[in-house]
Amino acid sequence: DAATARIVATGRAELAIGDVAAAVGMPRRTLYRSYAPHELVDACQRRATTLWRARFFRRIEGVDVSDAERVFVVLDAIASWVGSGAFAGDVVLQVPVAAGARGDDLREHASAIQRFATAVAARAQVDRARAFGIYVATTVVGAGAWLDCRDEAHAAAVTTVELLTGLSRRG
Repeated sequence: DAATARIVATGRAELAIGDVAAAVGMPRRTLYRSYAPHELVDACQRRATTLWRARFFRRIEGVDVSDAERVFVVLDAIASWVGSGAFAGDVVLQVPVAAGARGDDLREHASAIQRFATAVAARAQVDRARAFGIYVATTVVGAGAWLDCRDEAHAAAVTTVELLTGLSRRG
């Protein structure tokens, strides 16, 4: 938690093991034995994405709607997340998307989201359920693009999903 808070406050590059150790009242040497600085950042990122997915999935599954409407609840959840105060911290903790830095963590994160969204669409009997899952995963990974145009991006996503799935938001 202390390392994650430090990353959100100052960025990955500014994470200092000594600062984290001092924040939790632990000798630096003890923390260094457990994590090299880059390993601590990686652990924080894995933890953050795992927790984020759990909250995201629960939010979508916790809404009392039909299976077809749940497809659109996925888009609503993305738009709500982008508009939330937590979004900036979540983005700071995401695995960098720069070339060569995508890594297994980003692939696993996107794959888990894709599997979940594909299952949501399959329950709604969408013919192209896998395509919906891929669309949702890429939208979550690229959610920063929604930041300055969230309402328009959400409307475009709804239209895209209506075309992709054959479902209508309006019933």
